[in-house]
Amino acid sequence: MAVFLVSLLVVMRSFIYHDISHIAAITSLVILLASFAAGLACLAKSIHHGSPEKTEFAGKAKPGINSDASGYSEFHLQNSSASIQHFLHLINPEQSLRQKIEGALAFISEIIQEQTFLYFVMNDNQPDFIAGTRSGADRVIRRIIAGDSLAEEIREKIVGFTDAKSLRRNSLHIGLHTFPVGASDERGLLIPITFFNQPHGILAVICDHKAQQSAEAKQLLLEAAKGLAIMFENHDLYYSNAQIKQQQAEYQLAKGLFADFLPDSAPAIRGWEIAQATRYSPEHSGDFHLYLNMPGNRMMILIGKCSGHGLKAAMFLCKLHTMLSCIVDSCNSPAELLNRLSSIMNSDQMHDLFATAAALLIRAGDRSVIVALAGHAVPLINRSRSGYVEIPQLDPGVPLGLFNKGVEPYKNQNIQLLPGDGILLYTEGVTEFPADGGERISLEELRQMLDKLPEQSAAIMLDSLGRQLKPGNQGQPPVEDHTLIYAKSE
Repeated sequence: MAVFLVSLLVVMRSFIYHDISHIAAITSLVILLASFAAGLACLAKSIHHGSPEKTEFAGKAKPGINSDASGYSEFHLQNSSASIQHFLHLINPEQSLRQKIEGALAFISEIIQEQTFLYFVMNDNQPDFIAGTRSGADRVIRRIIAGDSLAEEIREKIVGFTDAKSLRRNSLHIGLHTFPVGASDERGLLIPITFFNQPHGILAVICDHKAQQSAEAKQLLLEAAKGLAIMFENHDLYYSNAQIKQQQAEYQLAKGLFADFLPDSAPAIRGWEIAQATRYSPEHSGDFHLYLNMPGNRMMILIGKCSGHGLKAAMFLCKLHTMLSCIVDSCNSPAELLNRLSSIMNSDQMHDLFATAAALLIRAGDRSVIVALAGHAVPLINRSRSGYVEIPQLDPGVPLGLFNKGVEPYKNQNIQLLPGDGILLYTEGVTEFPADGGERISLEELRQMLDKLPEQSAAIMLDSLGRQLKPGNQGQPPVEDHTLIYAKSE
């Protein structure tokens, strides 16, 4: 290096200052070229001696349980592990769990070759096969589907080798066993997939019985197991969050539908004073009430409860509105209305939904009332002038849409009111689910509450009754919908 630098300085001075003889300049140039050639020769020799080691690394660096331990390097192990972790963390979160497992096992088979991977989830401490991959010497990855004899055989082995407690151990493998498959023996490694001691399943790795289980290969499998555990946890978190968002969206939709269809107050009708009090549970447990204007200065009051909750109940309410709009003008009595509704619901095969209902028909300037019940709570008659609350003897009927044939039609029942008398309609949430988790209120207890109230306007009476029904609830929503309607004759 020193000779090279001195020769370079002499040559440069000869060209710049011309104060060195030609012989010295030519000699320095020859020495410069010779030293440069010697440097190139040394570099080529170094590369030539280093290439066999690199070739050997490249030839033995493929990870796999079949590989010898000398075929691993720390760099390659970390690189393969990083590739597996990167792939598993970036799997499409919207895929199903089976699709994620199939994709993960296929990618692991590309990194850890000539192995068979099977994944089992534990349901009630019993392994259920989900997916599997098999790769051979041709490096072609083949899927293992449900019903494969190997999957069933390994499932039986897992049942014999593991239990619920062993799945929660923070160890690399549950056991190392010899699995007879066909006419040959294969060695299997069972790896529990856990996240913070919460088991997700078992990864079974099967290889030839002559293969060496190197420490580096086990470490790579352990890293793959960690990645799988995180993938499963992300799957659970994604779908739990998605479910919460879906529930919130359904709640907002149901709340909007109930607000659109359920009236806030009763329309005015001559000779009657009508008030309502409604309190809904956070999910809307299915209460509904409607005021239907009919020809001849009449009004039908329909109150009830459907079997669904939330969005299911809101969709029933939409159907109910559609059905009523088609038949209400042709129905002359509560019983006819309920019979038509029941017939439509049965013919539409709405067997997953049914509803209790009470229909009350009043006429402007007339104190006679016609009632029909479809499995709904019996209304109370408040004889305010006589100071007595009556429980009328009415045919209760059966819920709408619950039975198709063999049931007698709903019947009209007449009730004659006096001036100042009123009739109380209510849903089961009032008596069955009182506030603050108290005991249910019997019909007799409700009658006594109404009986103690002095004669007042319909709105004030409902307000007073409501305070008795839900004392000390501090404004919290009820666990079930509460609906009360009080119709008072003038």
